[in-house]
Amino acid sequence: MAKSKATRRTPTPPIKSAARKPAAAPSPPPDWRALADRYALRALGALLVIGFILRILNLDALSLWIDEFVHVIRARDFNAGTGPLLTDDNNGILLTAVLLPFFKLFGATAFWARFPSVLFGVGAIYLMYRIGERLFNRYVGLLAAFAGTFSLYLIFWSRVGRNYAIFAFFYLLLGLVFWKAFENKKDPDATNFWQKNGISPKYTLLFIPVLAASLLSHQLTFFFAYTVATYTLIVACGKIIRSEEDRFRNKYFWLGIASLALLLMALPGANDLLRAPLSTLLSAQQIDWVLPQSSRLTGLWGNQPWEAFDIYHGVLRYDPTLLYFPAVAGLVVAFLQWPRPAAWLAGSILTPFLLMSFLFRDPSMPRYFIFVYPWFLLSAVVFFYWLFEYLTVKKIPNASNAFRYTAVLFAFVLCWPVCVGRN
Repeated sequence: MAKSKATRRTPTPPIKSAARKPAAAPSPPPDWRALADRYALRALGALLVIGFILRILNLDALSLWIDEFVHVIRARDFNAGTGPLLTDDNNGILLTAVLLPFFKLFGATAFWARFPSVLFGVGAIYLMYRIGERLFNRYVGLLAAFAGTFSLYLIFWSRVGRNYAIFAFFYLLLGLVFWKAFENKKDPDATNFWQKNGISPKYTLLFIPVLAASLLSHQLTFFFAYTVATYTLIVACGKIIRSEEDRFRNKYFWLGIASLALLLMALPGANDLLRAPLSTLLSAQQIDWVLPQSSRLTGLWGNQPWEAFDIYHGVLRYDPTLLYFPAVAGLVVAFLQWPRPAAWLAGSILTPFLLMSFLFRDPSMPRYFIFVYPWFLLSAVVFFYWLFEYLTVKKIPNASNAFRYTAVLFAFVLCWPVCVGRN
């Protein structure tokens, strides 16, 4: 019986497991510093052009307002040789002086009476950028300039021949010059007083004419002293609480102690002692501005305790609308992230707001808040920047670049309807 041949089996190759492709690495975040260096000035230039157009279109569509004649008639008559430049009430005299060459060249018309306010309004946009950049960074500066460009409140007072746009401009410039003069890197080993304390002699000298220009724009400039007092006292107290070595030997402590003398001006009754000496320098109306009478305040507190508060609080709620809440939150997060700029924001917003609401409250008008309002917008901007950092760095560090760019533009998109969506 024949044997069957054994069948040869071909060995089956081992099954190869499917190779897993490594997960794609998250795309690196954009170089925001490089982007800012490349596009910030271009974006700022575009905002300045837009701001100028918004403020100058149909500038003379309305006839002159009765309050505008305060500057118009005086400048016109002085050019014609029929009236003096200085009178008993010289508040805002700098704007009157600025009008003189325009009226001389082009005539005393509504357009040229308001044109300087347009220029100062556009200049305020630039200063909001510079201040945001100085206190925080360029993104904050650009967003602050964006908010200032489309703010109805700032646009309106930049289209009126009154001394409010010029006052906002010089008050912002005063804050910027103060920071450039006072906040610099100090060298403890330096023998020079200025370098040792981080003070710039150049900007300290520049501070004097800027202060004079702001005072000549509006006498409410005296609130700047209270802003500086608040700022220096907060920083000085922080140094004392942290038990820093130089807590009693620093510029903040010295200036804070010196600013305590302002309590004599702010406390009703105590400031009555200053009325007689100041009467030789200021008019009766100016004295009432800077030294509130205790008898007058007693009547206001009894009859209308919240009137001034409601007026100024209404300014903050009207134009920004939804920005009001980020602005309040911005002060909180600023103290957590950037305590020194936050102290300045508190002195620039909360201090004049409370003083004008309860002490320096006569007269109380929405336009008098023009010097506080840009700082309030900056506070809202700080919140948006903090939110961007929180989302893209802490919560979603591996987010796509598309998400990051969207987050950057979010605040700009929100500011647009908020600032222009009111009638």
